Amino acid sequence: MRGLRDIPRHRWLVVAAVWAACALAAGVFLLLEGHQGEVHRRASWTLLGVADGGRSLLVRTPDHAACEHPEIRASELPDGRIFVQSSLVTPVGTYDCLLALISGTVVRLRLGRPVDGRPVVGPRRRPPQPYFDGEPPVGLRRPAARTPPEVAGLRFRDARAALCTAGFQADRRGPVDGMTIAVSAPRDPRPQGSRPVPRCTDGTLPRVTVRTAATGD
Repeated sequence: MRGLRDIPRHRWLVVAAVWAACALAAGVFLLLEGHQGEVHRRASWTLLGVADGGRSLLVRTPDHAACEHPEIRASELPDGRIFVQSSLVTPVGTYDCLLALISGTVVRLRLGRPVDGRPVVGPRRRPPQPYFDGEPPVGLRRPAARTPPEVAGLRFRDARAALCTAGFQADRRGPVDGMTIAVSAPRDPRPQGSRPVPRCTDGTLPRVTVRTAATGD
């Protein structure tokens, strides 16, 4: 059997060169991954209601991969509207991003002043639809929440969207573009044939009456 001393010198040089190349490639990969920065891309968001007497918005961040970090903020536009912007931040050089999925969370966005009927706008806002943890059973008649969320101060269209997400159908009493001032207790939905997925306008969800008042704008 040939020993290590019998291996030609040029083969040792080839092996050493291969190991050196691998070590260099690993070093460059780690260097780039740690210092090339991050990738930001727009992401969806959902309005859930208000808090702190209308001085904060409650929103849900999007579902995201394990290596992604959601960032969401609210600002005031020159015309007074509330602008919500959501994004997902991913480190450059991350390749195992989709190995684990993390559900979105509820965050509180502090406002400079109460919402007071100002419209809430922003790109990638999800259309209102009942939110459930998992697939809702066929013919579901119960809301996702036991009581309606706090929506006083929101413009009716925004309040209706937040109520829909919580699993309630909203009937309006007052101006269509008015500010929400009160929400009634839920009423049972009208008996109907079962549907695979309840919708906010087909009568399959508990109903609430939203009282609105003119905003003066």
